[in-house]
Amino acid sequence: MLQERTSKPVLGIFQAAITHSLLSGKKFGIVTTGQAWVTTLTAGVSSFLGANASDRFAGVIATNIGVLELKEGNPESIKKRVEDCSGEIARRGAGGIIIGCAGKNRMTNMTCTFSDNHQGWREWKKTSNEVQ
Repeated sequence: MLQERTSKPVLGIFQAAITHSLLSGKKFGIVTTGQAWVTTLTAGVSSFLGANASDRFAGVIATNIGVLELKEGNPESIKKRVEDCSGEIARRGAGGIIIGCAGKNRMTNMTCTFSDNHQGWREWKKTSNEVQ
């Protein structure tokens, strides 16, 4: 890891997404692909925050959409699963959603469109400088 090879500050996209979410002042959650990532991403958030739990973190939810399915699968089926997971994160109080997989670029617009229907998300977007 780069952080282990230099004394200079290193901030990866995961840490940047968490930092941005925390600076927004809203609770955040992560939507990812496979169930196997839930534990890893949860541990990563805990490590970054320096605590096992935080009232600012709504958790991680997996869509259980594989990378190939995400790329080539039925868009309506994918959209439904993304909406379900985004809705669960919103019900947990999240005002921001981090997309937990670089391969989920296709999902970003689905999540943002769905999340526009939730008041907390609209407020979070107004206070952030989110880049889509």
